[in-house]
Amino acid sequence: MMKVRNIPSNGYESNCWLLLEEEGGCFAVIDPSPSLEKILQSIHQSGLDEKNLKYILLTHGHFDHILSVDSLRKASGAPVLIHKDDGDFLTNSEHNGYKYFFRRDLTMQPADRLLEDGDMLPFGSDFIRVMHTPGHTGGSVCYIIGNVMFTGDTLFDQDIGRTDLYGGSMDQLQDSLRAIAVLPENYTLYPGHGSITTLQKQREYNHYLKTL
Repeated sequence: MMKVRNIPSNGYESNCWLLLEEEGGCFAVIDPSPSLEKILQSIHQSGLDEKNLKYILLTHGHFDHILSVDSLRKASGAPVLIHKDDGDFLTNSEHNGYKYFFRRDLTMQPADRLLEDGDMLPFGSDFIRVMHTPGHTGGSVCYIIGNVMFTGDTLFDQDIGRTDLYGGSMDQLQDSLRAIAVLPENYTLYPGHGSITTLQKQREYNHYLKTL
């Protein structure tokens, strides 16, 4: 059984998620934007040890989703995974948006693994599937396991991510939304910003999916 816990962000209203397989104790952190202290507190409150963290998963490379990548990697020893088309966001302040907004640099160490569409990441007795969903950035992905889907900034509750930053493309995002909309399951969606929702709700009420 999969359990998901939100870790409150220090700012930017971005969501960080703790994904836990309760039976085997396998867990991952998705989009580590809060402080390391907050992330470790949530890990410990869940009865876990950061040294057993399996993955640090990034839905894309914008700065507001990667702020604690290096500190969490150092504290846990866990690998950082990002799609290959966003790989340079970790090392390039212009690409990750920090320089655009704040006129100074913010860079991280390179990822430990670059992902591709369809990659299957072992996770306890199951697998996390990587679905490439470009549009918000060229390397945006959704992570799918069981009935759970982490959509990053591709799809929100009744909204979608912006496409006017580096690597963004509305045409690509529309194609990605079409691919998500026809998925057979009614996944519970955990987005990069905003509230938890379901895919069926978005099919019914999200203007961007209804008008594809």
